[in-house]
Amino acid sequence: MLGSEVNRFANTLVQHGVRKGERVFSLLERVPELYIAAFGTLKNGSVFSPLFSALGPEPIKTRMTIGESKPLITSEAFYRRKSLPAAGSIARNACLS
Repeated sequence: MLGSEVNRFANTLVQHGVRKGERVFSLLERVPELYIAAFGTLKNGSVFSPLFSALGPEPIKTRMTIGESKPLITSEAFYRRKSLPAAGSIARNACLS
């Protein structure tokens, strides 16, 4: 089960043009999707960069800019609560369901 979800997520990253060595930021709680995203990112050869839930939208944007990252993997709840920009998001937990 976990292996197939990890493969599915890694394939989603490939489909969205995330290449080896690129950074993928994650803003998720400790839920199974966090681990699927982490392992899928590593399987893709990308760098997994977790963000802390205490950060607001500007610090998140700053870290992603400094880290030269386009994708942000987050949940619908964090997406709404943090008022995150839509540009650059691969999924809001949708590809993990």
